[in-house]
Amino acid sequence: MTLVVVLVAATSVGCSAHGPTEGSLAVGGGSEFTLCITPHVGEDRALGATYATNEGSSDITITSVELVDATGVEVGDAFAVLDDGSDDGYSVGAPVPPDPEDDAYSVPAWERRVDAEGAVIAPGETWQVIQVVKVTSAADAGFEALRIEYTEDGSTRVAQNTTRMEVEGRGAQCE
Repeated sequence: MTLVVVLVAATSVGCSAHGPTEGSLAVGGGSEFTLCITPHVGEDRALGATYATNEGSSDITITSVELVDATGVEVGDAFAVLDDGSDDGYSVGAPVPPDPEDDAYSVPAWERRVDAEGAVIAPGETWQVIQVVKVTSAADAGFEALRIEYTEDGSTRVAQNTTRMEVEGRGAQCE
């Protein structure tokens, strides 16, 4: 299935699935997807994004966020936004920071963001985790998934979604 993303006000709730996990952090919530993005070369964009829910009974602390098998991109900072029930998430593919005139939807999430590294997800909480990505090569930019490393009950664990990103017009899923 292919989904073209051009500054849509959609989130990756339905665009990612549960990947490898060793603990209580559930990421994604649907089936495997490929996001076909317009290559805004040289611009910081919210391309690595997933929702993460603590399904356990202990706090979870995010220790790192990274892209899996990334090519043709520069990875920036990652941030997290608590899903407070307001339906104000960050638009997948949107510029970072958001332009209030072009993407008012993302502004409330931007204002509530915290650094992903060190963010604490309490039991039952859901957070949107966003990896800032800059496309450096329109010819071959992409990644296979977003991986979140975290601690829970004193142990280091990992969760990974299965949302692949490719440049529109490139790759098997986006041609």
